[in-house]
Amino acid sequence: MTDSPPGGMLARILLVEDDAELALAIATGLSSEFYQVIIANDGESALEILRTQRFDLMLLDLMLPGITGLEVCRLALEEISTLTVMVITALSTVNDTVQGLEAGADDYLVKPFGVAELRARIRAVLRRGVRADELHAGAGGPAGEVVGVGQLIFSVSADGVRCGGRYIRLRPREEELLRLFLKRPGVVLTRATIERLLIGAQGVLSRATVDWHVFQLRHRLEAELGTDLIENVHGVGWRLPPGTSIPR
Repeated sequence: MTDSPPGGMLARILLVEDDAELALAIATGLSSEFYQVIIANDGESALEILRTQRFDLMLLDLMLPGITGLEVCRLALEEISTLTVMVITALSTVNDTVQGLEAGADDYLVKPFGVAELRARIRAVLRRGVRADELHAGAGGPAGEVVGVGQLIFSVSADGVRCGGRYIRLRPREEELLRLFLKRPGVVLTRATIERLLIGAQGVLSRATVDWHVFQLRHRLEAELGTDLIENVHGVGWRLPPGTSIPR
C-alpha cells in the first residue's frame, strides 16, 4: 500500500545514521513519491542541514560519532521547536528510551525493525503533527476559549495557553496534550483515547511515549502553577478535575 502524505504534500525526512549501509537501506525502503529522504552520517552534518532545509521529520540514531544523538535532538529542537523527531536506536533499556523522550523526541523505535513498522510509525507521528496544527487553527484566534478548572482560569487560543494572564511555557507536544484535557474537564482520557485524538484512529504510538508526555506535562504544570492539575485514575488513565467550561 502506498503511503499518503499528510495534507497531500511531500514529506521530507532527515535520516541521521552513521551506518552507511543501514542508512541506504532505510532510505530506499522509505523512498516513494511521498517520502524524500536526505541522509546525514553524523550529528554535525545533521545540524548544518537542518539550518538550511525544511523537514517534516528527523529519524535520529542515538549512537553517533562525535556529538551524540541526544545532543543533536536537544540542539535541533532549540532552533526548530516544531520539528518532529523519532529516535531509532539499538539501545532498548528504559533509561535510554526516557533519555530520548526527555531530549524532546516524539517517539522511538528499537532496532532491528522492519520497513512496514517504520512506515507505520512515521505515518503516526506525521499525522500527529497535522492534528496539532488543526487544534491550533481551530482554537478561534487570539480570543480563543476560556476554561475554568478548579480555581484556575485557562485561556486557550492560537497564540498558546495562558492561565491568569500568564503564558504557560510548554513544548508543542505538551501544549497539544493540555488542550485535549482542557476541552474535556472531568473526563478520563485513556492511553488509547489520547493516541486516537492526537494522531487519529490509524496511528501507532508506544505506551511509553504517551506516558512520558503526560508525565512531562504534569511536571511542567506543577512547576508553572505550583499544583499538579492532572489526576491519575489508577488503571484507567488521566483527567483534569471536573471544571466548568465558560462560554465567551
